[in-house]
Amino acid sequence: MINLITTREAARLIGVDPRTLRKYETPDGLWCVVLGYTYRFRVYQYGGGLRATRRYDRTEILRTLQRLAN
Repeated sequence: MINLITTREAARLIGVDPRTLRKYETPDGLWCVVLGYTYRFRVYQYGGGLRATRRYDRTEILRTLQRLAN
């Protein structure tokens, strides 16, 4: 099940500034690499048109961070 969270919430979990997530997002908007590690998170577009916002899967972030901690 996908648990989508905002860029600000994702950045807080990872421990970076939200601008860092936006900065390292690839041009196709699908993946984000942060701080030289191989953090790879799918970036979802939530909503449509000009009001679309980025969302990240909380479970995917927690799973990746746990894997890196081991």
